Amino acid sequence: MSALHEDKGCPLVSVIIPTYNNAHVLPRAIRSVLAQTYSNWELIVVDDGSSDNTAEVMGQFEDPRIRYIRHDNPGMGPGAARNTGLRLAQGDYVAFLDSDDEWLPEKLEAQLGVFKRASERVGVVYCGVLRVYDGTGFRRTHIPRVRGMALQDALALEVGCTPSTTMVRRAYLSQVGLFDESLMTGEDLDMWLRLARVCYFDFTEHVLVIKHEMDKESSRSRVQRVVADRERLWRKHGLLSLGRTLTGRQYALLGHTLIFEGSRTGALYLLKAIMAVPWKAWLWGFLMLSIVSPALYRRTVLRLKQLLNA
Repeated sequence: MSALHEDKGCPLVSVIIPTYNNAHVLPRAIRSVLAQTYSNWELIVVDDGSSDNTAEVMGQFEDPRIRYIRHDNPGMGPGAARNTGLRLAQGDYVAFLDSDDEWLPEKLEAQLGVFKRASERVGVVYCGVLRVYDGTGFRRTHIPRVRGMALQDALALEVGCTPSTTMVRRAYLSQVGLFDESLMTGEDLDMWLRLARVCYFDFTEHVLVIKHEMDKESSRSRVQRVVADRERLWRKHGLLSLGRTLTGRQYALLGHTLIFEGSRTGALYLLKAIMAVPWKAWLWGFLMLSIVSPALYRRTVLRLKQLLNA
């Protein structure tokens, strides 16, 4: 059991919100921090050079616990924005929140409770998340199930352990270093994989985050970046040398991501997944569906997820 060292002159928790051209939803995220039942926090909003009215929106919030930082060079990426926040953070714990997501009021209090009961070796606590697919009416709840520190455990975290669900001991963040700013996507998974080598993960089963997902069609350059970043992650962590099952999982997850980005390239990675684990019959069905229509694939997958959560 570890004690929480409260210092009235210093926040215990540093909340970091990276944002880029999200002025229309940023107030929702900030209000969800202001509504927390635990109040000894600081909020660092890092604007990655937005061209919208983010600065004007931030002027609406006068709480002294909130700081607004703006990057001079636009579009440096979410990793760079989180790193700016980390360099300024004063708390012993860091909680990340994406600017288009929101927390339920008990989020910080519940995660600090887990840390208080846990060993000092626990460095990350995450929570349940409700994924709301805006514009579709679909909702999906993900309840945490994975504790531990093995690399395979960290890979299993990818579906439910998003930045908005996590709270991390800053001491372990100092140990593994900052987010990889060369990754414009997948920088969070890279961080979890590095943390899994030095500390344990724990969770609270409560759903304390609402993650808003948008059904979007991505540009060719965006798709190329997603592929390049993921393949770089595979090489960096040796993720394709952990056996056929995990290799197939990595290919299938990338294929799924690309199809949800609106790219038919995802079918190629589903095929690679099948070559790794040909006995997974469901992959064959998803491959055929992705070839016929990526849009139909997305609707079908969302419907299946909704039924599984029913």
